[in-house]
Amino acid sequence: MIKKENIGIVLIDDSFIDRMIVRKNMELFYPEISFVAYSSGKEALAAIEANEVLPEKSHCLVLLDIYMPEMNGFAFADNFSQLDPEIVKRFTVFMLSSSIDAGDMENVKKREVIVKFISKPLNEGVLKSVLEDTIQLLSSREA
Repeated sequence: MIKKENIGIVLIDDSFIDRMIVRKNMELFYPEISFVAYSSGKEALAAIEANEVLPEKSHCLVLLDIYMPEMNGFAFADNFSQLDPEIVKRFTVFMLSSSIDAGDMENVKKREVIVKFISKPLNEGVLKSVLEDTIQLLSSREA
């Protein structure tokens, strides 16, 4: 069974307010879980490729916003899926947005690296659910 202490959370969101809300929730409810945030997909992708994103963690959960300038969540997912498979397998990607239409949902489904879609805002209940889903998914892969 995967332990929370072995998981890190990576938030990729251009909204400063959303990043602060998630950071505060993590500090309050999950202090044992390492957390890092990026304001752009391009910056996060470069850090992931260089193995600079929580390298001490066996697995990282990526919370990826759809709508961002420069590189949106779909472009990030496409570029991320082209990285070395050893890098990709360390990360589980959840797509985020406060609004999504049918076309966006189809785009989420087309990308194998995206596990599922989550609606914003990310409060304690949503974070708990996502963490539990990730731990269950990773534990089933180990079995």
